[in-house]
Amino acid sequence: MTVEFAPIFELGLSEKLQLLEDLWDNIATQPANIPVLDWQKEELAKEMSKNLIVLLQAEQDITEAYD
Repeated sequence: MTVEFAPIFELGLSEKLQLLEDLWDNIATQPANIPVLDWQKEELAKEMSKNLIVLLQAEQDITEAYD
């Protein structure tokens, strides 16, 4: 398949942004096809752990406040 990209560079800013949005929306319709790298999974796990700790601490603080 041959694709000509030159016309894309002639678009105005708002048209380019709309094209990006449309492409992203299309990609997002098939999340199983989006690769997630190991380092991304590790980073997500770290962030989830931090958030869990914050939530547990908040729950403890609320519980202590009502005791």
